[in-house]
Amino acid sequence: MKCLIQIPCFNEQDQLAQIIDDIRVHVSAFDYEILVIDDGSADDTVKVAQELKVEHVISLKRNMGLGYAFQVGLNFAKKKGYDYLINTDADNQYQSKYINALYHSILNTKSDIVIGVRDHDKIKHFSFLKKWFQKTGSTVVRLISGIKTADAVSGFRIYSKEAIHNLFVTSKFSYTLDTILQAQDKNLQITEIPIEINPPLRTSRLFKGMFQFIVRQLTIIIKCFIVYKPFEFFAIVSLLPFIVGIIPIIRFIIHYFNNEGGGNIQSLILGSMSLLLSFILLALGVMGFLIKDLRKRK
Repeated sequence: MKCLIQIPCFNEQDQLAQIIDDIRVHVSAFDYEILVIDDGSADDTVKVAQELKVEHVISLKRNMGLGYAFQVGLNFAKKKGYDYLINTDADNQYQSKYINALYHSILNTKSDIVIGVRDHDKIKHFSFLKKWFQKTGSTVVRLISGIKTADAVSGFRIYSKEAIHNLFVTSKFSYTLDTILQAQDKNLQITEIPIEINPPLRTSRLFKGMFQFIVRQLTIIIKCFIVYKPFEFFAIVSLLPFIVGIIPIIRFIIHYFNNEGGGNIQSLILGSMSLLLSFILLALGVMGFLIKDLRKRK
């Protein structure tokens, strides 16, 4: 079995040696190779990786984002024919000793993706607001995808060959939500294992504040919802103009049969325009569903 452990990096010269040393100390259950993906770092990340003699280093010309860097690793694993791809963070958040557990879990359960799930209530350096939003995000993803996951934004995962060949990340910001929503659409099996994490070595570079985190995650969820659940998305969106349209039309009909229709033509116009918008949105949902069905058949 060929297994690749990938580490997306952005300016991680100070942390990279520790995470690689931890991997080499703790991972003993299987043979593996390490891939460092340098996401346009301005420091000596690449130099450190080379000095540590990791098997593979890919250096991007500029900072493209975590999601893009993850897809680069996914493409590399696909091209080189790896059976499993393990992703971990360069900031050493995830304890490398659990990599063995990820590997054994995907073998024993025959899953396509195994996620290392954190117990947010036990993470002292997470603020109450961050814990709440991460739990809420996992709930939203669970409702959309139907996949039960307690930690949808955890990046500590292992992917099977089938997952490697079927997933394609479209978001540059992150890959965690995107891959879960795709997994449901492509009939990939997801399981979870509990893990613990290390204290933070630095502040997060993925987002500047909680507001940016929320906006970006919502954008990813909406985008994935449109792509993988088009009919459901547009059906829900079409409800508002339908309600806005049906009320004035009912009002017009009532007044019309009371011989007061002539003075309420505005209600008829407003209602008709709103209903037309509702039907257009619903038609987009049907078209999206048909396109998705054609994409599956290819």
